[in-house]
Amino acid sequence: GAILNEGWSLKPFRFEDYIRNFYLQSTKDMVDTSFPVKYKDLEWTTPSHEASILKALIDRERPDFYYGLHNAWIGGTFWFISRRIDAKYFEQLHQLTTKYGLPVQKRGLWRETSEQFYEGIFEMPDVTRFYDHAALTSSKPGDVIRYGASSRYYLTSLEPSAVTFVTEMGYVRQPD
Repeated sequence: GAILNEGWSLKPFRFEDYIRNFYLQSTKDMVDTSFPVKYKDLEWTTPSHEASILKALIDRERPDFYYGLHNAWIGGTFWFISRRIDAKYFEQLHQLTTKYGLPVQKRGLWRETSEQFYEGIFEMPDVTRFYDHAALTSSKPGDVIRYGASSRYYLTSLEPSAVTFVTEMGYVRQPD
């Protein structure tokens, strides 16, 4: 992925270069959507190479806190967290975005399956919740979902009290 994004990432940023050269892996090949999962009729057993490496690290270290840096392509900053924590930390995140002039994504993401804890701060999506939601409109959700679980899902299966935190930062801020 990094090599395929070099057409925009290795030189001063220009929106046109970004649009013409942006590469995004398919969901089934992404590190954070290809962890193994078995849930009802959903079974994913082919993690990406990167997910296999990360899985081995999680198996060995069993962290209490896990942070994954993601990106939101275009739009405001938002965060995913695996469970509710003290709101003072959410307020500190908002203070940082204000300090650095970063807009916050205000609309709820995956609101059908994830709770909103604070403005721009959402419960981390979970493939099993998405499965249950998809079951409302599909008799075989396991056939519709063509990817695996997240690192958060995997870590929580090993260490239920662990906190996983993800920052989604946009590459671009459009003036409008």
